[in-house]
Amino acid sequence: MKKIWKEKSDYFTRIQRYRNKRANKKRELDKKRKKRLNNHPNSSQKTEYVYIRAPKTFSLLDKDSRKDLLKFLKKMRNGILKSTKSISLNFSNTENMVSDATLLFKAELCRTMKLSTSTLNDYGLKVHRLATQD
Repeated sequence: MKKIWKEKSDYFTRIQRYRNKRANKKRELDKKRKKRLNNHPNSSQKTEYVYIRAPKTFSLLDKDSRKDLLKFLKKMRNGILKSTKSISLNFSNTENMVSDATLLFKAELCRTMKLSTSTLNDYGLKVHRLATQD
């Protein structure tokens, strides 16, 4: 069997120390994350959601789809600003998204989120999620 040189032996020792250090750091971060999640004020409570179903087509060109989109945006805005529950947007029905309506949706969502953060506590938003399930 070939004898390992002193330099190589030192090299392998340094590599092993480095790997152990990284693994320990990752374990500590995981522990901190779990602790933080467990200490969150809402972690023990079951979250209630307001489910809002998105329209079939996101378009401003067609009169019917525009009406559906504006109704959806109004429900979303009211849900975020007025509701005490969390919001879940369901896009499972949506088949077609045209850029004009998608940009309007994005702008309205950003505007509503900015309006809502000024009235909420230190934890930020109430738990707003974009979901694709019921």
